[in-house]
Amino acid sequence: MLVGCQSYQTRVYDVSVKNYSSGPITIWLTKSGPPYEEGWMAPEDIAVESPKEADRIIGGVIVPAGKTADTGPIQGRFEAPTRAILRVYGGKLTFDQLLASSEHDKNRVDIGLHPGKSELVVTGTPDYISVKSGSDTP
Repeated sequence: MLVGCQSYQTRVYDVSVKNYSSGPITIWLTKSGPPYEEGWMAPEDIAVESPKEADRIIGGVIVPAGKTADTGPIQGRFEAPTRAILRVYGGKLTFDQLLASSEHDKNRVDIGLHPGKSELVVTGTPDYISVKSGSDTP
């Protein structure tokens, strides 16, 4: 019997998010696929892994209006087609609100990231946000 071994790529991401929207935003760094590892799990993955957990603490970060959040360098393991994704949600959301949010909602934007440094700017309102690449004030 042959046993295959999985080869993963190690990638490093460094993300900066400037919140120029009219309210707070919630940001969450995750992946589009395997391998699943601590610090990269999406809210729905956490909910499946620990469904009876009464108090779920979100792994995202709340960024007040006018402020900037930086991840610093974060390393992860990725299968070749797997991408790093930054989810940006309008508002200061609870874990249940994050789970209820779809990638098609106007208050959520999913951004595929390239390894290395990414600078993003968020504008809009908590109900309708826009995310663009760049570090300049809109």
